[in-house]
Amino acid sequence: MSLTASDADSLRGALEGAIDGAVIHLAAGNYTGPFEISRSVTLVGAKDAASVFTGTGAGTMVRITGRGIVVALSKISFEGGGPAKDG
Repeated sequence: MSLTASDADSLRGALEGAIDGAVIHLAAGNYTGPFEISRSVTLVGAKDAASVFTGTGAGTMVRITGRGIVVALSKISFEGGGPAKDG
């Protein structure tokens, strides 16, 4: 399964609709969290420009839930995250 996202809301929808093993292609741009990942997925950023997960400096930017979840990232950077907290 291959999905695309062009903004934070469409990424949330893609993550919710993805099945294990899905590949989600992100357009260039900023993606402000939080995001929850509950399936094994691959997130692939834009080929020729930046795909950036942006945090607000408070809370969790990306939360991976469940056991045995594997998330692969390619061509994605992270900015503006705060300290990690268990929760």
